[in-house]
Amino acid sequence: MSEATYGIGEGPATRVSLPLPEGTAEAIRARVGKREFSAFITEAVSDPANTCRAR
Repeated sequence: MSEATYGIGEGPATRVSLPLPEGTAEAIRARVGKREFSAFITEAVSDPANTCRAR
């Protein structure tokens, strides 16, 4: 059996942990709310044209 290969924005979700400066995390939470934090980060790192709402 071979492993599936997924492109950016494809495949099942995977839990990832990474260090992020507290000020950055607080600014993101203030902008999008606690419940949208992951979606915001996903959009920011998945957007190849850097046109996400993070700007």
